[in-house]
Amino acid sequence: MTIPPIIVLDGVTGCGKTSLIEHLRGELAEHNILYVTEDDYTSVSLHGEEFNPLQQCFGKSAKSEDITCTQIYIIQKTAEKLLKTLHSIQTHSYKAIIFDRWIMSCQNFILTKHKLGMISYFTQCFLLHYSTQLFKAILRDTKRCITPHILVIDTPIPTCLQRIKRRHRNGETNTTTWNTFLHTHLDVLKQESTFQTQFTSSEKALDIVRNIIEA
Repeated sequence: MTIPPIIVLDGVTGCGKTSLIEHLRGELAEHNILYVTEDDYTSVSLHGEEFNPLQQCFGKSAKSEDITCTQIYIIQKTAEKLLKTLHSIQTHSYKAIIFDRWIMSCQNFILTKHKLGMISYFTQCFLLHYSTQLFKAILRDTKRCITPHILVIDTPIPTCLQRIKRRHRNGETNTTTWNTFLHTHLDVLKQESTFQTQFTSSEKALDIVRNIIEA
């Protein structure tokens, strides 16, 4: 069975991916599209203990080992989603699959955290290797070769900061920290883009997605 077009919506925190997906659901309702949305990592239960990954990474007392453990957890969760999605293709005929970020998006966060001194070079290398090997293992397990269309939602950083401040999630309260992080993350996205990557606005994304799935 052929793989339907895979589209990944990426971008910095607060760029509007979630809102865009809701817009796509309405505008493309006539198509059988699978939407794979990002988890809310503000509250996670691990081994019976509740913790906040965002607080672990961006809290005032954030430690490198906490950031590393959190990143491993998120890599694993995104890998599970990709594996489950590729297996579902065998029994469902989707017109397209749209991801709110995916496993390889983790690599941009890893590079960003190293640039900001949040993790060491050794940790960066380990996490990049770990995510790459998981990705390769998934492709081997599903016997798939995928080339997704990456759409980076290029929203102005001040707008992203306003959204972050407005939603006031635990772990996203330090505006100064997020301003630096968002600018660095955007730079990484522009420098490290792989696959078929396009930078676009939320307003133009609908037309691009429509063209991809109707090609």
